[in-house]
Amino acid sequence: MKKLFLFSVIVLIGFCWFHYNGYYFSCLSNSLPIGIYQRSNKVPGLGDYAAFRLDPVINKYAQARGYIKSDVWLMKKVYAVPGDVVERRDRKIFINGKVVEGLSIEQVDSKGRRLDLFYSERLVLGQGQYWMMSDYNPRSWDSRYFGVVEVDFVMQKIF
Repeated sequence: MKKLFLFSVIVLIGFCWFHYNGYYFSCLSNSLPIGIYQRSNKVPGLGDYAAFRLDPVINKYAQARGYIKSDVWLMKKVYAVPGDVVERRDRKIFINGKVVEGLSIEQVDSKGRRLDLFYSERLVLGQGQYWMMSDYNPRSWDSRYFGVVEVDFVMQKIF
């Protein structure tokens, strides 16, 4: 019992140290691959994993629906950057005229509730706006439903 307690304390201290030093663990989210990610101050680019917070109105909606538990950082992959054109047609997402394969817009969530969309059918991303989706989980609640976001920081996979 002592060994288990000591191991638990060491693991907890390790998690705190990693978090304090800008490392994040992806084991609770199904939006990106399991691993250890380090916070980076680089400008987000296509294919990067990045963290962001939702607009307060959308955050409240997400909490009420049970998609997120609180005002947390969401972590997804960057699919479109400032200047890109994002369109939705026939439950598909098009970026700069090309369809994003494998990621469609669902009409209902996993509980059978209608999924609301919070953006217009055609967007040109402005300065500081990004389109974030998960190719790791095709049913992820992401920009397909809530639209553009402002990225807080990029996550570089360490392990």
